[in-house]
Amino acid sequence: MARLSVCMVVANYPPHGGGSERQCALLARHLAQRGIDVTVLTRRLDEADSAAAPGVTVHRLGRTLAGRWSRAIGFGFAIVRHLRAQRYDIVHCHGFEPLALAGVVAQQVHALYERLVAT
Repeated sequence: MARLSVCMVVANYPPHGGGSERQCALLARHLAQRGIDVTVLTRRLDEADSAAAPGVTVHRLGRTLAGRWSRAIGFGFAIVRHLRAQRYDIVHCHGFEPLALAGVVAQQVHALYERLVAT
């Protein structure tokens, strides 16, 4: 039986961020301890990398562009590209913002692709 795979999308990830970021890290660690493949997609803020828990893969996406909206749009497109290239059983977006929108768009693109391939 294949292992369940979960992708978590969060704006920031430790060592950056606050409550939702800590919640994401805690949940990712507990899921990985239970044998679930966990991937975290988060923004690239600087060159510092986080020490992920064993079994948790962290991808820092996007570029460190100037301007809040430029970073948000760049991160959103990077999420969609990643989710189109990888398959997960569950995609969990922490927080609203553009993250949830990117997740919905990626899911719809994937569903459309599946329908086109099936015909």
